Amino acid sequence: MAQSFSNLRSKWILVTTDSATVDTLSLIPQSVSVKHNGNFVNDSLFTVNHVSAKVFWSKLFLVQYQNDSVFITYRVFPLLFDKPFTKRNKEVIQQYYGGQYNPSTYKSGADKADDLFKLEDHQKRKHIARHQLRQ
Repeated sequence: MAQSFSNLRSKWILVTTDSATVDTLSLIPQSVSVKHNGNFVNDSLFTVNHVSAKVFWSKLFLVQYQNDSVFITYRVFPLLFDKPFTKRNKEVIQQYYGGQYNPSTYKSGADKADDLFKLEDHQKRKHIARHQLRQ
């Protein structure tokens, strides 16, 4: 089966709660339509959060269509806009470095003690330099 490259989607949704997550991608505004038994449902009976791809049913809608299925047609953007996009976990950086972080340094293992000034490495270099002068 070939992959579909269209952003037009449709699905059946069972109305059981006051809201429903429609998709994992953000919805394009003015593209959502809801049908029940082949008839369009009035737009005033539901609201759409396009960013999080959720539909919120009104109380009147729930009275009419509770425990019934509706057919929803919509278009999607290629991503979910309210999903956090980060390259690095901010909590790890703040925990170990207090906000001062050099991405080019590498620290392996959580069992290593924090050496703020990297003195251990400095002592090693100092020892090697003295050894080379003696030769």
